[in-house]
Amino acid sequence: KIAEALRRIVETIEQGSELRGRILKRLSYPIIVMVAGSAVVAFMLLHIVPTFEKTYTKANIPLPMPTKVLIGVGDFAVNFGWLVVLGIVGLSIGYFQLRKIPAFALWVDTWVLRLPGIGSWIRDVAVLQFMEVTGTMMESGFKVVDALGVSVGSVGNRAVRESIDGLRSAVVRGERLSRQLEKCDELFPPIVSQLVIIGEQTGNLSKSTRYVREHLRKDIERRADIFVGTLEPVLTIGMALAVCGILLAICMPMFGMVDAVRAG
Repeated sequence: KIAEALRRIVETIEQGSELRGRILKRLSYPIIVMVAGSAVVAFMLLHIVPTFEKTYTKANIPLPMPTKVLIGVGDFAVNFGWLVVLGIVGLSIGYFQLRKIPAFALWVDTWVLRLPGIGSWIRDVAVLQFMEVTGTMMESGFKVVDALGVSVGSVGNRAVRESIDGLRSAVVRGERLSRQLEKCDELFPPIVSQLVIIGEQTGNLSKSTRYVREHLRKDIERRADIFVGTLEPVLTIGMALAVCGILLAICMPMFGMVDAVRAG
């Protein structure tokens, strides 16, 4: 029995690692585009824009408003860019320190679940974490109550964790798991409670949890594909527009100078 339980735990860990690996692989291209585009924009603001500013100043060329704004942004980046980086680092450190406060962490995790689009995806990831441990424990011969008690600590999102802890308390009082899942319809998708009901009626709840896990994995991958498929063109077009806007703002005084020479 112990060997079988360990085998199932290893399978669960491997499946979780594979799912994370597939999602990270899909996110690699948008991340590369974002980093490369940000580096190009930063290089232009820190080096290209100041060079053209000196040239235009020596030539006494009147600057249009877009160029003035770009030069102002470039000056700010050169003189105070380090403060921005320092502020981001400080905010990151402060955030992780505040995460140690349970009330703050609960508030953040609850707010994250309410984000349009990504909130439901994060919720499903947390529910999958819960169902992975619960199903593995029941398949290994543990009772539902014991499996729920162990699975509470496996969920990363504190808001979902508290809901699951309430679910466990209700089952300890003698309530049916499927009935409690139906009450938590904002957390658990309808397919989850339906499969659990079938499992309770057939007396094979552990098998139903396996179907739930398979459904959640496929749904999470599908949403990841949709998200990445939408993000890739948006990032590419956004970075292209940013670079083109900077180049246009840099070249606008040249166009004015050429027009002045032709008019003269």
